[in-house]
Amino acid sequence: MQADFSRRTFDSLKHFSAVLAQQGRVQLDADANEQAAILLHQLRTTVADLLGQSAAPAGAHGFRIDPHQDHAKIADLNISAGRLYVDGLLVENDEATSYWTQPEGYLDQEKDELPETGPFVVYLRVWERLITSLQDPAIREIALGDPGPDTAARAKVVWQVAWCAGQTVDDFETFRKSLNPEPGLLAAQAKHPGDTDACHLPPEARFRGQENQLYRVEVHTGGRGWTDSVPNKGFRHTLHGATFKWSRENASVVFPIVSVSGATVTLGTLGRDSKLDLDVGDWVELLDDAAATRVADDLPAEDRPKSAPALRKVIAIDPADRLVTLDDELDERCGPGSDADLHPFLRRWDHLAPDDSEDGAVPLVENTWIDLEDGVQVRFEAPPRSSAEVAAGQPGTYRRGDYWQIPARTVTGDVEWPRDDDGPRPVPPHGVEYRYAVLGVLDGDGKVTHPPDTFEPLFRPGSNPVAPAPPAETPKKATVIDAPPPAAHPTDPVVFAAEKSAGAATGAKAVSPAPSPTHATGTAGAGGNGSAASVVPARDVATEPDLPDAAVTSPSTAVTSPTATVASPTTTEPSAPQTTPATEPEKPAMTQPTKQPTTQLGDHFTSWLRTVVPGLWSALVAWLVTLGLPASVTEAVSGLGNQVIVPVVLAIVYALLRQLEPRMPPWLTRVLLGSNRPPSYAETGADHHALG
Repeated sequence: MQADFSRRTFDSLKHFSAVLAQQGRVQLDADANEQAAILLHQLRTTVADLLGQSAAPAGAHGFRIDPHQDHAKIADLNISAGRLYVDGLLVENDEATSYWTQPEGYLDQEKDELPETGPFVVYLRVWERLITSLQDPAIREIALGDPGPDTAARAKVVWQVAWCAGQTVDDFETFRKSLNPEPGLLAAQAKHPGDTDACHLPPEARFRGQENQLYRVEVHTGGRGWTDSVPNKGFRHTLHGATFKWSRENASVVFPIVSVSGATVTLGTLGRDSKLDLDVGDWVELLDDAAATRVADDLPAEDRPKSAPALRKVIAIDPADRLVTLDDELDERCGPGSDADLHPFLRRWDHLAPDDSEDGAVPLVENTWIDLEDGVQVRFEAPPRSSAEVAAGQPGTYRRGDYWQIPARTVTGDVEWPRDDDGPRPVPPHGVEYRYAVLGVLDGDGKVTHPPDTFEPLFRPGSNPVAPAPPAETPKKATVIDAPPPAAHPTDPVVFAAEKSAGAATGAKAVSPAPSPTHATGTAGAGGNGSAASVVPARDVATEPDLPDAAVTSPSTAVTSPTATVASPTTTEPSAPQTTPATEPEKPAMTQPTKQPTTQLGDHFTSWLRTVVPGLWSALVAWLVTLGLPASVTEAVSGLGNQVIVPVVLAIVYALLRQLEPRMPPWLTRVLLGSNRPPSYAETGADHHALG
């Protein structure tokens, strides 16, 4: 891009992840620009890896093609609004448009007309274009003055819908490869190749500029390079290869155009100083928004090159009225200046073209060092041949608008350019990078096939990525659970007598509790120390009159009808029905564990026994410990044995015994803990009443 940069530092092969600022250092534009380039590279690479070469979101599928036919002839192509990702680059179409009215198209009704019928391929061409305050005045901060200095520039994503001949996607790939099949390379230096001895370098064998520069070498007319030298008598009307132009300021010296009349151009300003102004003899290029987008014309390399709109030479300047007179009137192909809405401007180039140059640029001759200025030289080369089908010695291809940037520094007297053992290394163009995507293939009937792929969003609008809570279960019919009864274990919990009295012992009419998740296998549920009984809700007599009022039992539990009680696992004998007062609420049926309940006294005695016996063992251990202590220690801790040592030993011994209990035989458990059955502290109805 042709902005006033110091240099371009981003290199994807270095795999930098961030630019880290340091305190007290000079801030450079190159550092900030490299940080932006790093983030864009990471983001676009990630998107391309996830979505592929091109894809559109299903909810905003942009760039869908719909042919508009007039008397069986295709007159236009409707383009839908939406988004499309091309090689990871986000491309947006804000509103529906068409082939002839696309916002960045600026099409020629003769050169760009559509075929009357198919088949042909419709594709999207995408690249990035520099936007300054000349193209978008809102970028300029008017608080700095009017007109004040400009600040940062912008990069804009530009897209254009185009077409090519073909019947399949493979035909488009063949066409795409023909546009620039063998991109030419460029090497740069500020020392002559033969000057290898630092002690004998001539004064001119270095960069002799007075200021640091960023040179820009740009292809003006595309095509294959020249393999021979320029004819001595000029080459007007003999152009048979690409040409180039160059600028010492990265082509950032531009002047807004007010009006154009013949060969006279009225400018808004003539520049800030003598370094960034116009002089007689300078070569200039007239551009506007339309001309800037026409640079991306897709022409196969084998087509005979047609010169780009010619550059013009300044022959007179009127500083008072800001009038610039050019060497010739503008032809029809170079129309900037006629429409102020297209933001016309004039760009200065610093090369010296032959007087009889057909397009005002320099012939692009390969395999020879070409002098720019102040010792800076460039050399164009064809790329290494990757196929035997390419003729030996055939020049490389150069696409219009391709450019290289060459930083030159006065401190080193050299240019910053990659080198290898053979000297400056030839590299591909630094830009422009074009991206392509097939939008559809139109057959002979006007039907569109092979549209871009679509992808679904990870989450729908309004959806919650957190897993929703399970819905409440509705009552189900009682079913028989064929599961074997769980094996009894010495440590199974017991239920106090109060629980038993709240259940089947009352003989009251039982009502099924609220439905809850069940375990068909009879394994322990949440909160249980052993096997939990499966709870099945009782049926509703009002909604299920055809079912008999009989108890449905399983090996581990029995569930009765509303007129029956809940039986324990060891008996299915129902209690006699009794009448309950109308004002007394019905109590829920209680499920019974698989172990026979014991009395409340037995549980209290067990808990007391399992506390006292470990305490006695702890006291014994503490007494044995004190026997082995020296007299000086026992006298020092006299009186503390019962207060400190015994409680500490009790805690240690009790915790140790509880850890070893599952692995001890029953007789050893009785000896050390007093009982091999832990007490159960299950809740009772009385407990609920007290807490409520």
